[in-house]
Amino acid sequence: MIYGGFWRRAVAAIVDGLILYLVAGLIHIVTGVPLGIHIAAYKSGQALSVVYSDPAIWIPTMCAILAHWLYYSCFISSKFQSSPGMMALRMKVTGYDGEGISFGRATGRYFASIISGAIAMLGYLMIAFTPRKQALHDYIAGTLVVRDSAVK
Repeated sequence: MIYGGFWRRAVAAIVDGLILYLVAGLIHIVTGVPLGIHIAAYKSGQALSVVYSDPAIWIPTMCAILAHWLYYSCFISSKFQSSPGMMALRMKVTGYDGEGISFGRATGRYFASIISGAIAMLGYLMIAFTPRKQALHDYIAGTLVVRDSAVK
C-alpha cells in the first residue's frame, strides 16, 4: 500500500480550497453579502460583535461552513472515497482495513482536522514524519490516505 504523502496531500488541499472558495463566493453573491465583509468591518474599526449580530452576514457565513463540512464528509464517505482534489491526485481515504468509511466517521475526521490545524498546523505536519503518512485527524478517526492507481 502506498500512502498519500505530505506534498501530494497539500496540492489536493489547494485544489479543494479553490473549489470551496468558489462555493463560498457563490453563497455570498446569492445572499448579497460581500465575501470580505469581516475584513472590511475590522479595518473600519467596527466591532465584529456588531457585524455578526446581523443575520444577513452570519447566515451566509454559516452556509459556507456547512458547505465545507458537507463537501468533505459526503465526498470522502461516497464510493469515490475522496474529495475532487484527492481524486485529481489519485488518492482515497480508507479505514485501517482498506475499506471506505461512513458519513459519520468522515464527519468526525473533518471536525478532527480543525484540531490538526489548531496549533501551527502541527497536526498536518505529522504527515511528513509518521510511518503511514497520517495527520493527527487521521489518527483520531482511524483512517489512512492511500494512493489509488485504480482512480481514473
